Amino acid sequence: MKSVYSADQPVLKQDQDVFQRYEFSKRIAKTILNDKGEECKVIGLYGAWGEGKTSVLNFIAIELSNDTNVKIIRFNPWRYKGEEELLVSFFKVITKNLDKNLYTSFENISKKAEKSKFVGPIINTIIKYFAGPSSKIDVSDLFKILSTTDVELLKERVNNYLKESSHTLVVIIDDIDRLDKNEIHAIMKMVKLTADFLKTTYILSFDDKMVASAIGEKFTTGDLKAGYNFLEKIIQIPIRLPQIKLSALRKYTLNKVYECLSKNKINITEDETKRFERIFEQSIIPRLANPRLAVRYANSLSFSIPILYGEINTIDFMLIEGLKIFYPEHYEYVKNNSNSFINYRYIDNILANNQIDFPKEILELSPNTDNKAKDAILALLKHLFPVVEKYYDKNNHLGITHKKEWYTEKRVASMEYFRRYFTYCLEDNQIADITISEFFTSLNNKSNKQVIEEIQVLIAASSIDEFLMKMSHMPKLLNFNKISKLILSMIRVPELFNETNAGLIIESPSLRNRLSVLIFDKLLEIDDLTIRYEIAQNIMVDSDSFSLAYHINNELRRAFKNDEKLFTPDEYNNLGLLLRNRALNEAGDLPLFQSIQKVSQIQYLFQNWNITDALELQNYVSNIINQYPEKIKYLIMAFTPEASNLYDGSTKKANFEDGYFNFLDHLLNTDEIYKLILQYNESEIKSQNSQYIDEFGNEQLQTYDNVLRQFVDCYERKKAANLTSKITL
Repeated sequence: MKSVYSADQPVLKQDQDVFQRYEFSKRIAKTILNDKGEECKVIGLYGAWGEGKTSVLNFIAIELSNDTNVKIIRFNPWRYKGEEELLVSFFKVITKNLDKNLYTSFENISKKAEKSKFVGPIINTIIKYFAGPSSKIDVSDLFKILSTTDVELLKERVNNYLKESSHTLVVIIDDIDRLDKNEIHAIMKMVKLTADFLKTTYILSFDDKMVASAIGEKFTTGDLKAGYNFLEKIIQIPIRLPQIKLSALRKYTLNKVYECLSKNKINITEDETKRFERIFEQSIIPRLANPRLAVRYANSLSFSIPILYGEINTIDFMLIEGLKIFYPEHYEYVKNNSNSFINYRYIDNILANNQIDFPKEILELSPNTDNKAKDAILALLKHLFPVVEKYYDKNNHLGITHKKEWYTEKRVASMEYFRRYFTYCLEDNQIADITISEFFTSLNNKSNKQVIEEIQVLIAASSIDEFLMKMSHMPKLLNFNKISKLILSMIRVPELFNETNAGLIIESPSLRNRLSVLIFDKLLEIDDLTIRYEIAQNIMVDSDSFSLAYHINNELRRAFKNDEKLFTPDEYNNLGLLLRNRALNEAGDLPLFQSIQKVSQIQYLFQNWNITDALELQNYVSNIINQYPEKIKYLIMAFTPEASNLYDGSTKKANFEDGYFNFLDHLLNTDEIYKLILQYNESEIKSQNSQYIDEFGNEQLQTYDNVLRQFVDCYERKKAANLTSKITL
């Protein structure tokens, strides 16, 4: 299986040359081959880390290998400790390549004898046998002397081999700048000591600034200049790696990035490609120093994108990873100071109090960069975090107006998505976007019951808030069948509108309202008005409770008032009729006004009834109160408003006042109601005055008798006012 990662390895073949370095390498090789002199030459190939020095060495070696008289030696200085061991090992490598022996047969035998555990002791035993036990002769010391060969003698021996040989040597030493300071100094001394070898060319590859700095510390001045002075005594031919054309580096990096996306089967649109390349050009190219950075960037994407794909905005994530690779200090600052980049109100507050100078603080992270580089990082941050503009323009309101858009697009500027760009994971109780996507995709293939069960599973795995937020920000790409199935399933999921309070399951106003708003928004996405109306009709009939159906209906009517009409006036009235019929059916033998005691609900039902059939409404109420006059108290109590306790959220019936009387008077025959109250309750009603209920206290509670007295008071005040008006006229 092919790896999705790009190996940070030098190239080995000409057809892999994407930076036009082969011809440059070929000219170096040709110069070496054309030089027929036997004097030693030392070439220094200079370039910073990651610029491709090893690839150039490979290309030079390819060209040199075409000449059979050239022996190419790649000497790895990492393996040896100590200067003498380094020299001897180097001599061994050369003689081996020349098919020669560094040591004579006698020297080799002596070395073996010295290392042997048996030869020395045996000979010592024999000597003591003939010379007597008192003999102090130890042949081990003799073997040690005989096996030791002076380094200068070895060097002369190697040089003689070179003189006799028909071959020339090219010694390539790479990665010198990766050694420690002592090792670098040892390598340079080795080259200096052997720089009189005949028919030998050294090619030393390193970052000249790093090596000069390391060598300079060995001298009394301890500076860079001293290091360069030392290098000049060793390197006869310094060659600086030609700078890669920015266009080639740009193309190379983009190819690596798009190759990463392709390997991970990630597709981006043409608009997304343009967005990425525009910011890439503006903010990443200025920091793209060498191919190694390009490979690091591509590998970072290859590792992290599969982890979060579908859970983040792909382009934003590619740019955030660019921030990490090319601006690491800024990346850490953003990660640890999220409020400064995504919290509009926090930014407003710190600007108002002059608590921080954000632009200055950001620019201080890169004090040695020029204005162009500073503009590049600011452009990247402004693109990723548009609220940053607030630091430059206090009247900028992007944080408020685009909040939902950023959430829907999974942008890093969204508070709900920011952290996952840096943690590479979802937080607790978050629903994966891929899970939501799969949920939407499969809607058409599932029954309402299956969808209800799946919604309940999603809620159980996260939270109601998280589920409603995901539904609220889902893309507007669902067809009406999916929207219909989603809505008609959600209205049957009790968890979405109920809560547990003191062990009791009760309807939650906040959840119910959020669900109602969500359903309104989803209906608005359906362009076919007939289908939209059919779904609304089903909501009135199939919602889990009458109360939920009423509140959804109320949300739909709110739109009518705000001129966002989903339906025609007749359709709104018909939805009310469906809701009323449902309420009547659920009331059973109870009067509607006894079954429903919420003033807003009974007002709407009666008002809608009055619009569709006023006479039927009046007959309905009249028949009940004439047959059961004791039911009048439920009628008046139903039209009495509720007051909420600000501390615990509880509600109680407040006072029946003139406004509510006038509403009732508009719909029903209040003369008839008044007469019936006095006919059956006059002694009780007249026995005391009505009491005004303190709406904010818990001591007083409304009673049926008191509410009837308040009705009588309202009625009599109105009659007196009408009489006064007639007399005045």
